[in-house]
Amino acid sequence: MKIFKVVICLCNRIALGSRIKAIRHKRGENQEQFGKHFTPPSNKGTVSRWESGISKPSAQRLREIAELGGVTVNFLLNGDATTVEETQKLLNKITNHPESTSIEEKKQLNSIQLELSQMLKLHDLNEKTKDSNIHNEQLNDFRAEMSVFFDGKLTYTQVEFLTLVVKLFNNLNLQDDSSSIQKFKDIIFHVNQIAEGNEPYDKKKDLAEIGDFLTKLSMSS
Repeated sequence: MKIFKVVICLCNRIALGSRIKAIRHKRGENQEQFGKHFTPPSNKGTVSRWESGISKPSAQRLREIAELGGVTVNFLLNGDATTVEETQKLLNKITNHPESTSIEEKKQLNSIQLELSQMLKLHDLNEKTKDSNIHNEQLNDFRAEMSVFFDGKLTYTQVEFLTLVVKLFNNLNLQDDSSSIQKFKDIIFHVNQIAEGNEPYDKKKDLAEIGDFLTKLSMSS
């Protein structure tokens, strides 16, 4: 139970830090500039520790940070729990009756905007990480397959064959024709699948695909 409480406390500090960082980014300031708003000023290292969740700002600092972000201290500590319906009502009121919008409602809207910006950045980071992982896996596969070049066991004919494949790829790349490269990849992939017994060989269809590919090459050269 004690370990569980420690983990919850750490997660809360990290979430608090991410909200402080979002406020700083929204203001377009670096950590040193952000720290100068406080009395006495907080140095860059202190702001960095807040944002990373290593330490937590004092109650006074939390009030000052909330003021800088135009949000409430409660949002800093607990995040935003506004429902979609409540958000829509708030937006309608601010859009149609701005004169009757209270300071607290404006702070609530700022909180919603900050929370959404954090979610979008997290989604973007996840997508980039996913793309990076896929790319790394492809590179690892490529390195594993290319190891045959360095074991000294290739015959002259095998080296010549691989050289011609690479030369064809380079020619396609120089033509800056992504559709031809994709077609070439599809054909090579299909041949591999046939060789591994994963796909059937359809003579009529496969020869037609290769014929179309060669026809396109002859027209572009």
